[in-house]
Amino acid sequence: MSGASAARLDRHRATLESLASTIAARQEESRRALADAEAAWAGPARRGEWGPDWQRLQRRLDAGETTLRGVFDGTDDDPSSRRLAARSRSTLAGLASASERLPDEQREQLHHEAAAAESQWQALLDRAGEVGRRGPA
Repeated sequence: MSGASAARLDRHRATLESLASTIAARQEESRRALADAEAAWAGPARRGEWGPDWQRLQRRLDAGETTLRGVFDGTDDDPSSRRLAARSRSTLAGLASASERLPDEQREQLHHEAAAAESQWQALLDRAGEVGRRGPA
């Protein structure tokens, strides 16, 4: 192999190593963000501050018996999970109905904010599922 080829190969290897390092760092950031988010809601749920349904759900989450995605997409058929999902749908329907009484500009802003919040929620659920499949870091 010529010196130029070896140098080019070294540059490519360095680039790949840098990319791998960046990906690993971002994965760790995601794990930390997920842990922070989990701590923010799991503690009160464990203590029953959000009611018995959330407390039961948190026990099941901690035991690995269900996922938040399962609760809110309907695949978890535990009675407490079904009640939480129904309550969530009812709350969202009420908010949607209330938003129809807002002026157009405010309603449009609310819809944009809701779409952004939904995207963040889906991303959190996706990361939670990925971390759950791999186990804790």
